[in-house]
Amino acid sequence: MRASGRRSERGSGSPSLHSNESEEQFERRLALERDLQSEAAARHEREVYRNEHELQRFEKATEREEKADSRKQEEVKEAQRQALKSHVRHVKEDEEGHEEFLEREMREDAKAEREDVLQQEVKERRERKEAAEEQEQQRKEEMEAARRMEKKFHSQRKEARKEEGKEKQEEEAVSALVPAVGRKRLPSGEEEGVGPEEEKQISKVESVDRKEARAREKLQEEEREHHQQEDEREEKLRHMQGKVKEEEEEKEEEDKQQSAQFVRRAEARAEEEVSKERRKVKEEEKADLEEHLERSREEAAQRKKERAAVHLMEKKRQEKIQKHEKSEEEKVKSSRSDWEAAEREKQALLRKTFLDQAVRARRKMMELEGDAMKRREERRETEREQEVQHEKKLLSSRMERRKEEARKTLERRRASKSLAHEASNPLPPAPPVQGSAREERDGAVLERLRRVDDRDRTKERQRRLREEEEAHAQHSKIKKFEQEAVHRALARDRKWKASEKLHQKMLERAAEIERSQHEEATSHAHWKHAVRDLALKHVKRQLEEDVEALKHLEHKEAREPAGMKEAKSMWEKLVETRRQTHAEEERKYKRARRRVLVSKQALRKAREELEQDKEKEEEGKIPLKAAEKQVEEQEEAMKILKGIVRERERKQRKEQAELFAQA
Repeated sequence: MRASGRRSERGSGSPSLHSNESEEQFERRLALERDLQSEAAARHEREVYRNEHELQRFEKATEREEKADSRKQEEVKEAQRQALKSHVRHVKEDEEGHEEFLEREMREDAKAEREDVLQQEVKERRERKEAAEEQEQQRKEEMEAARRMEKKFHSQRKEARKEEGKEKQEEEAVSALVPAVGRKRLPSGEEEGVGPEEEKQISKVESVDRKEARAREKLQEEEREHHQQEDEREEKLRHMQGKVKEEEEEKEEEDKQQSAQFVRRAEARAEEEVSKERRKVKEEEKADLEEHLERSREEAAQRKKERAAVHLMEKKRQEKIQKHEKSEEEKVKSSRSDWEAAEREKQALLRKTFLDQAVRARRKMMELEGDAMKRREERRETEREQEVQHEKKLLSSRMERRKEEARKTLERRRASKSLAHEASNPLPPAPPVQGSAREERDGAVLERLRRVDDRDRTKERQRRLREEEEAHAQHSKIKKFEQEAVHRALARDRKWKASEKLHQKMLERAAEIERSQHEEATSHAHWKHAVRDLALKHVKRQLEEDVEALKHLEHKEAREPAGMKEAKSMWEKLVETRRQTHAEEERKYKRARRRVLVSKQALRKAREELEQDKEKEEEGKIPLKAAEKQVEEQEEAMKILKGIVRERERKQRKEQAELFAQA
């Protein structure tokens, strides 16, 4: 039937009723042909979409390639700039090192010269000191000789005075013996009547006086000569010291002049070498810069040519695509009502699916909570039964123990009473109480024991309950503290592990970046040519496919009937409606994602507040239960919302895939 329909269409421009078919068959054939046309239009649209997608991908690839090229160029420029900076820095460091070496050499030479000068000065000072010590020793010897001569002179004077005293005594004795009567003093001053002995004594005394005067004059002459020699010696010493000082000053001045000349010569040599090095470095930098500029100009020209070729091919491709789209826009039309009904059904199905999912999740949560409550109640019942059994066992054992103690107490009392009665009354003991009196007494004792036992049991129960409550409170406190400590330790461990992992990732990323930069720097040219060849091959293959598609479409256009305008308009409406629906779904999805992000931010804020509350609780400021409950509720809500969003995304992807498959 399909073949006959096609033959009839070839024969006539519009579909017509065949002679051997009914109206119903004609309508069915017409609907089938419309379906085939819609399928062909859908295939054509898919082809156009694929071509657009490939074109966008190629544009993105070329843009990425251009960005990568520009980034590589920037990296190469930065590397060259850094290399140039490092080279300049190394040159400066070499210059500074050379200058430091020259300065160090000059300092060492000056230091050696200063040490030589100091050694010479020390040697001269030592010689001067030795000469001064010799002069001082000579002066001391001369002073010692003068002192010895003075002592000798004083001893001689003492002896002369002693002799003079003796002679005076003898004179006095003689004058005392010779009477002074009749003596006359002569005009010469001599006394009349002086004998020869007196004259001898007088001449002797005068000779002694003359000797003393001569000795005194001689001693004074020697002292004057000695003082004169000392003055001459001191004058000579001062003259020599002045001479030595002048020589030292002249020598120091000469040394300073020589060292200054040496420093000036060394500085001139160093400056000349540094200027030579700088000129050399500047020439090398200039040559490198010119080479780099020439290379960059060549690369820019090559890239410009490549971009022009790619742009030309893209322009041709765009022209072909625009021509193809125009022809397709004139052909394609589609129905809107069926598509809207399908969309309404899809939206209803989506809403029902999401509601069912939310209800199922809520029901599952309620079931889990009910199971947990049942388990808690069962555990409490079993604990309560165990406590009752334990209490019964304790009470029974306590009753048995009390009965045994009461029986022993009664026996002891009876024994003590019988012994006391025997001691006080020698009569035989009375028979034991029997009958109702004994029963009453035993009943009273047992009743009293029961009351005591009940009271003790009540006290014991109260004490045990109090101890159990205290132990439970203490255990809950300890458990809570241990849980918080474990949570904090786990959080600290997670944080430490995360920081370590991040640090390791950063190190690995840095190593990978460095390795990739090295590999890209080593194989940049080969990579660029390979990418360019691949892009050109891709463009060539795409153009060939476009040419084949255009040929196929032209062939199909030759065979298409003339009654496709309505179908094309309907298809355009369908495409427009589908685009609007997709945009609406995208907006809804973005709104849901925004709500998820807001919930995430609220959850993060609640977690931060919980951490702050924990810190405050550690300091003893506020309780924590409300914040923990709020955070748990928000986390559960986030889990439900994330599940709903994931399910919706999955459903949406599935629906889109089905729609594309149907189209």
